[in-house]
Amino acid sequence: MIVKELFTSVTFEEIAAALRRTHHSDSSIRKMASYKEAYDEICHTEFKGDGGNVIFDLTESTDFSDVPMLANNVEGDYWENTVGKTVVFPDSNPFTKAELAGSILWGMTFYGFSQLKKWNPREVPFGKYGEMTHRLQCKLYLPYLRDKKQITQLKRRDADYQVAFTFENWAKIWHGMKHQNRSKRMRFHRIENRIEQLERLAHRDELLAHLSEMIGAEVDDLRPQIMNAAKMQVIIRES
Repeated sequence: MIVKELFTSVTFEEIAAALRRTHHSDSSIRKMASYKEAYDEICHTEFKGDGGNVIFDLTESTDFSDVPMLANNVEGDYWENTVGKTVVFPDSNPFTKAELAGSILWGMTFYGFSQLKKWNPREVPFGKYGEMTHRLQCKLYLPYLRDKKQITQLKRRDADYQVAFTFENWAKIWHGMKHQNRSKRMRFHRIENRIEQLERLAHRDELLAHLSEMIGAEVDDLRPQIMNAAKMQVIIRES
């Protein structure tokens, strides 16, 4: 069974209920509208790509937000490729189809809930702000890693634009974060705030580029107002 077949074999209501059970500690599942949007789009996406397998890491108890499973090989890939991947059901599978589909949906939407709005880490981040954001995201987790190969990879200037770890590495990261001292907590908080600020600037920079492309003219007069705005509401209508 491929991912798209799994999604269409269950209803979104079943997937939503499953996510509330398996990912109850994740704040993103409190509002299901974005997941419904992504589910509908994925179900209508035609397969195009090399495919592959989706396997699951299972755990009875973990520091990784109490999530009992993690779908591998879905984060950061193009949806048109992921929909054609083969779902490898766990041995002695304790989960329902809805719970497995929910885990895949959670992983596929890690970087955004629609093709238009999401950022794909396999592509170069947009502009200088995207580059700066990526470097800080790599730096954020370095103190909690013990895998030398992973540390070296994240420190490289030409590192892949994808901050993704194995289930075991995530468990070590969350364990380290729970036992960090005050200075490390302050450092983490400062970097998180800076990442949030840079992401906001990157999104606005990208918005200006899209506006310029759509109207066929430069928007330099708008740039200072948009880049320096304290708050800004952007509504993208998709049909």
